[in-house]
Amino acid sequence: MPSVHKHPRTKFWVARFVGPNGKQCTNSTKETNQAAAMVVAERYQREADALAFDPEKGIKLENPAELLETFISLTQRAKAGTLTLQDGQKLVSDLLAASGQDRLRNETTR
Repeated sequence: MPSVHKHPRTKFWVARFVGPNGKQCTNSTKETNQAAAMVVAERYQREADALAFDPEKGIKLENPAELLETFISLTQRAKAGTLTLQDGQKLVSDLLAASGQDRLRNETTR
């Protein structure tokens, strides 16, 4: 549960929240209004919760066998010297998608 406190040397409210590593964190909200500072503190806490990694739970992948096979084939291509940038980008994009995140955006200058 985040909280806000007024520091005597500044006009801004300071947020206290539990960081992604489980330790207490303090960060300025850059807000002079207590209610607005509390909104910022809650956002800090949500972001820290999203970044937290529990090693016992791990990351759940949708298709681990397929990803492992792709990784092995790309490793073999890298040893042979035929690995391309597109191959690497596709692997990273597949890993992101399998872990429930957005795929990589492949934007060009055109």
